[in-house]
Amino acid sequence: MWNRKLTTASVGVWVLLASCLSAAEKPNIVLILADDMGYGDPTCYNPNSRFPTPNIDRLARQGLRLTDAHAPASVCVPTRYGLLTGRYPFRSNRSERTESRIEPGRLTLGGFLQKRGLPDRVRRQMAPGVRGGQVSQELLAGDSPGADLAGF
Repeated sequence: MWNRKLTTASVGVWVLLASCLSAAEKPNIVLILADDMGYGDPTCYNPNSRFPTPNIDRLARQGLRLTDAHAPASVCVPTRYGLLTGRYPFRSNRSERTESRIEPGRLTLGGFLQKRGLPDRVRRQMAPGVRGGQVSQELLAGDSPGADLAGF
């Protein structure tokens, strides 16, 4: 009995050590944020889809099936805020007409990854509150119609 417990404990220690060693590798992160995408839009799920999705199809052929999706909001800007900050979008007290809804000094997904030595492309690709990460001076002007001007 004692020998079995010792063997089990030894195996547990080796598994723990192996997981710590493998954790030193930088993870591969695949993040897909799609606006108005339905389950039947990728051709891997619907061969008759009108939209070509070669990269998603390749991932599906390699065994990565995207079957569980979530969104913190029904529109893009609050969704990006939630994704980047890990907070519910309604918790932002910033107005819609600011350059970014993210409060200064708030840790974001890009900052989190950058602190761990991973590229900060996430932070540069998506800026909540502006279209496609591009800041339009018209959108930032105080008398601008904001979202109505940009069409989102």
